[in-house]
Amino acid sequence: MTLDQALTRVTAALVLACLPLTAAHAQNAAKKETQSQQTVAVDFNADAPEMKRAFQEAQRTLDQFLKATSGDNPNLDNVGVRVRFKFGPHTEYLWVMPVGTADGQKFSGQLNDMPRNIKNITLAQEVKFNRPDIVDWMYMDTKAKMLHGHYTTCALMKGAPEADLVEMKQRYGLDCVSKLKTLTKK
Repeated sequence: MTLDQALTRVTAALVLACLPLTAAHAQNAAKKETQSQQTVAVDFNADAPEMKRAFQEAQRTLDQFLKATSGDNPNLDNVGVRVRFKFGPHTEYLWVMPVGTADGQKFSGQLNDMPRNIKNITLAQEVKFNRPDIVDWMYMDTKAKMLHGHYTTCALMKGAPEADLVEMKQRYGLDCVSKLKTLTKK
């Protein structure tokens, strides 16, 4: 993967997560936003080994997310989950935020991405889904200035230069270096 490809993937993932962009990516993101005026789902290879591990890690730690985001913590922002949606032959992985659950098994929330190929759901639509459909989660602790979750984003960073991973941690508190060590184990 080239640096441009890695940066494009990361920029798209961060835009979808409603995060501020680095200055280097802001111009590209603004151009894309002007062109589409909507948040479009990011394409990625869901069968890549590191992405499969990202899905597994998100499921394994989902209870931590639910515990951390329950209640009214004023220091939490950008609380959401990435969900697998299937319709006919198409599968897409879309962010849903805000998200809620009454029992930790059945969820609902507002679709935060514009699907590319699935036509029975649309941006900002209220959607319902089950726990096994969640492939990632995220929240920003604004007090600690730390982004939690984002396993799929870190999987997309595989092959990115070390400097980009360090910048991600400095700017957003997202430690993809540690997560990639787990996600890329053989």
